[in-house]
Amino acid sequence: MTGFSGENRLINYRPLFEFALGMMAGILLCAELPFWAALAAAALSALGCALLFYRRLHRHAVFALAVLIGLFLAVIALPTVFTPGKCDLNGVVVEAEVRDGDTVLTLERVTLNGASFNKRARLTVNDGSSANAYRFKIGDLITAEASIRMPDRRFSTYDERTAMLANGVGCIASASQVLVTGEHALPFAEFIDSLRNAAESRIKLAFGEDHAIFSTVLLGIRGELSSERAEAYRASGTAHLLAISGFHMGIIAGAVSRLISKRRRILKLAVVSAVAAAYCTVAAYTPGIVRAAIMTACLLASGALGRRPDTLSSLSLASILILAFNPYQLYSVGFRFSFSAVFGIALFSGSLSRAANSVRIPKKLASAAAVCIAATIGTLMLQLRYYSAFTPYSVIANLIAVPAFSAVVMLGAAAVIIAFIFPAAAQYFAILPRSVLFVTEKLLGAVSKLPLASIEFKPPSSAACLIYLVLIFILSEYVLRPKRKRLEFAVPLIILFTFAYVLGIIVS
Repeated sequence: MTGFSGENRLINYRPLFEFALGMMAGILLCAELPFWAALAAAALSALGCALLFYRRLHRHAVFALAVLIGLFLAVIALPTVFTPGKCDLNGVVVEAEVRDGDTVLTLERVTLNGASFNKRARLTVNDGSSANAYRFKIGDLITAEASIRMPDRRFSTYDERTAMLANGVGCIASASQVLVTGEHALPFAEFIDSLRNAAESRIKLAFGEDHAIFSTVLLGIRGELSSERAEAYRASGTAHLLAISGFHMGIIAGAVSRLISKRRRILKLAVVSAVAAAYCTVAAYTPGIVRAAIMTACLLASGALGRRPDTLSSLSLASILILAFNPYQLYSVGFRFSFSAVFGIALFSGSLSRAANSVRIPKKLASAAAVCIAATIGTLMLQLRYYSAFTPYSVIANLIAVPAFSAVVMLGAAAVIIAFIFPAAAQYFAILPRSVLFVTEKLLGAVSKLPLASIEFKPPSSAACLIYLVLIFILSEYVLRPKRKRLEFAVPLIILFTFAYVLGIIVS
């Protein structure tokens, strides 16, 4: 594996990974502990950092410094304290949608009783008519007398506070009447929205009754996708294909990279990053695609700087950049799945691929299977935590779906471009991706109907999930010890994981 040496420990070669872990630890301390305890943790981290630097233990000092930075970022990202109750709410609409018959607006540039608020607000308009959602446009300035509260509710594994903060929302509000007092306050956001609307209209023109799934796959618009169709993907373990993220960015980066010589690394980095940024714009900077774009840029940057690409270091750098912008992304389900999937790929894809090649499995098939299995290992606990089920055939389903969806995305994007230039021809060209999608969904449906296609489990606790990630790291080749020694290290972790899993079930 890249950069390994039997004479050195992993941490000497992965300082970014250590720093990322330290930042995550600091963010978790701030989010999970009372304020006074988080303040004490910050003081201890600062003291420890100073002592370690003084003793020239720089590696450990960097970890303590990262914990301190994580705590600091998490504190300054907390919402301004306000008194719950009735207030005059003002803001600018950045998103308008319908949920359960109510209009839900996401606002920024928020003021509460004239005082500036440092986070977004989520406003539910209880006017009894979902049709009124369409009278609100991005960039509208609105005012309302609203009931406001802090996000603080919990439902099973869902923590409203951290989930809202992950999206930059710090205030939940409701009102029966909302007045529009101005327009066009966010010209760039309005421009992005017009691009998405134009693209969505061309998708409807080209794909007819399949427009909902192509809008989801190409633009991340899930409002019109039927729950039955979405459930079919979840049941086969391929629901990640419906969220625009690393898979889509990988297709784009791969396609653009093939057009540029391998030797022109700086040019490749610049062009791929520009195309990725353009796609992020069309996708309205959906968190998943932004994370994937940062990860792709980090991987390409290592090559452009003459360094050997290292997935774990690139993942760590991407995580540091994302969490520096919004530390509470750590609580985003999408961030956790993305991080864990790439973490699993970094740990096991190489060894699994070599094992498959040793039994003469074709190289491309071995590589694809290794990536699918490694990603499944990385996300296993999250799959159980958030969906309470394990899909044993997900590797088979992904081996079918991933190459097929690569064709669907590329052909679908081509059909949309054609729809802008030759609208009549687009419907005929769209037959290709629709046919591929039809066959793929039939195959996935057959896989999801196999015996034991979905096995239900009790969701593990957060502690069990963390222990599991440490466990798979210990078992990977990143720990430079013989397999037998790694297994000896893993035994107490397996016992601790089992205890945490069972205790979590008992407590819940």
